[in-house]
Amino acid sequence: MTKQEFDKLYVGKTKVVHCPTEELAIEFLKEAHRHGYKWRYGRSYLKNSDWGIEKEETCYNLSFGSFADVNYYTKLGYEIVEFKSFKEEKEMNYIEQVAKMLGVEIGKKFKIEHRYYYYEIDEEGVVWCFVGDKKGEVNGVLEHLITGKLKIKKQWKPKLGEKYWSVDLSETNGVEYNTWDDYEFDKNLLKHDAVYKTKEEALQAYQKVIKALKEEN
Repeated sequence: MTKQEFDKLYVGKTKVVHCPTEELAIEFLKEAHRHGYKWRYGRSYLKNSDWGIEKEETCYNLSFGSFADVNYYTKLGYEIVEFKSFKEEKEMNYIEQVAKMLGVEIGKKFKIEHRYYYYEIDEEGVVWCFVGDKKGEVNGVLEHLITGKLKIKKQWKPKLGEKYWSVDLSETNGVEYNTWDDYEFDKNLLKHDAVYKTKEEALQAYQKVIKALKEEN
């Protein structure tokens, strides 16, 4: 982080930085020291953090080289910025980069080829599998997606006027074909990943739906 970026986030005459743990305080003051900041009377931030006085209420004011508790600065109308570990930010950036590489969004459901259920990657890189209205953490999936052992299922969208198949439990064979008119009906099926290019794909999906319904019962 450059000094300009650091100053924009954490420095200002009426801006203070809240560090709820001593670990965060030490990390923050190390970065402040790196950018040339010191305690009011020239003492180095590396000497001590003084976190033990106010503890989890500790806020640092780099403009004046001082500190006080959250309530004190709140009463003065100061802007209180919560310090987030640079380690956490780096980890978050990594997960965001992985998600982007895979072509998915954090917190958004997606499907994996040859698998029926939906999956989702959260901000911590944990992969969740959704079965009905329940979800559970699954191990190894993210690693396999990164290495290519598993692949994200890319959604096929028909062109205007093109024929497609979908699952319809009211039909004798469980599937039906429609023409893509870009109506809400079509879009809703696509949104729920229920649009198939071939009858065979729709039949496979139908069998999985029947199996899932039997398992629930």
